[in-house]
Amino acid sequence: MDKIDIKLINCDDKLLINELGDILNGLQNLIKFNVYNINLEIEDIISWEEFKITHQKDNYSIYITKNKLDDNWFSHNEKNFALISYFDWDELYAPPHVVDYLLYQISLAITIFFSSINERTLIDISHTSAIGCLMDACSSKDEIIYGMKSGLLCQKCISCLREYRIQDNQLNIIKNILNYVRNAFTNAQKVNYKGVFIVMKFDNNKIYEKIIEPTLTRLGLKCSRADKEYNDNTIYQNVIDCINSNRFVVVLLSNNKNVYFEYGYAIALKKDILVLKKKNVKEKVASDINNHIFYEYDESNLSELVESFFRKKYSNLF
Repeated sequence: MDKIDIKLINCDDKLLINELGDILNGLQNLIKFNVYNINLEIEDIISWEEFKITHQKDNYSIYITKNKLDDNWFSHNEKNFALISYFDWDELYAPPHVVDYLLYQISLAITIFFSSINERTLIDISHTSAIGCLMDACSSKDEIIYGMKSGLLCQKCISCLREYRIQDNQLNIIKNILNYVRNAFTNAQKVNYKGVFIVMKFDNNKIYEKIIEPTLTRLGLKCSRADKEYNDNTIYQNVIDCINSNRFVVVLLSNNKNVYFEYGYAIALKKDILVLKKKNVKEKVASDINNHIFYEYDESNLSELVESFFRKKYSNLF
């Protein structure tokens, strides 16, 4: 699938839309969600039919408003644009947080975009009774909350969407968003999708403080190291928590066994990993990771190497 751009258009709250953009861009690499803050002149109660006429030529646009829709729907979706309302959510339904509600509704909007169906077809293929599936024809926000808790796109609906030529990598994006929303209802540790955990020997303070941390900070990423986390946990527990809670892991290989343990744990969790090995060092890389991709560095090129890696591979974050 070619990378596509989707517009997230804020009609109300700039901070809210920016947070949505950060999360959505952090969850996947195939879509670039571009955030727009536009002061639309819309009524306190929005007519969907009038809105649809005005925006029918839009291309992959999702409008988000706190205003009420005149038919009391929570959202409307067409094959090229969507309108989502979070009217009265904070007052009557939170928690879950309004961000999680909007993510859930956005996952439905991009499902429609990917499958190129219109709202009439969506209604025809939806579940008439709520089963906790994204494709439920929800008649109340309680049923939406049920779907958010389930985080489910059922197998029947997946098969149906494949008939409309939705692709597996597109389905994976939808599932990633649903998993994120479902975790809002559990004790699961939320992942910082701009977070980078550094795996290295603790005596490499100069490289960390003078090169790695400033480089990642300049990119807008949050950098952490287990010995820099100030809490009551042991170093071991800090390591586990930090790897769990950060999307990215940067590994500076050495002969330190802890480094290999942390690297292995990050692999098991399927983290996005950059592996670095110092140039002209005689230490051998362990045989079971010899076929892994790693980059050789010295202090003169380390900053450029790290920045280039993130900008090229995860360009939708920047």
